[in-house]
Amino acid sequence: MAGETFLTVKQVAERLHIRPAFVRRGTGVLSVKQAAEKLGVSAKLVYSLCAGGKIVHERHGLGRGTIRIAEEALEEYRRGCTVGTRAKEIPTVRRTKSLRLKHLEP
Repeated sequence: MAGETFLTVKQVAERLHIRPAFVRRGTGVLSVKQAAEKLGVSAKLVYSLCAGGKIVHERHGLGRGTIRIAEEALEEYRRGCTVGTRAKEIPTVRRTKSLRLKHLEP
């Protein structure tokens, strides 16, 4: 053991010309922070959406664990939040009797 040098995962990956799994982007699974950045919202809101069951997610680890969100689940949530741009008909108000406001008369 004396005199041996150890390489970090990053150094080994660089020598093999690969990216370690924890550095790869676009793997299909996002952290809460990454999901928040994609949606343009805060991480706190993403935690709330996960707690409320609005975003499908995975929880890994012991205790509270760490939350991971699949990109497909994020897109599904985004599609569910999309509001259509249909023109709504403005309802007309029909009055049957004239309204007298005594306090406004001179």
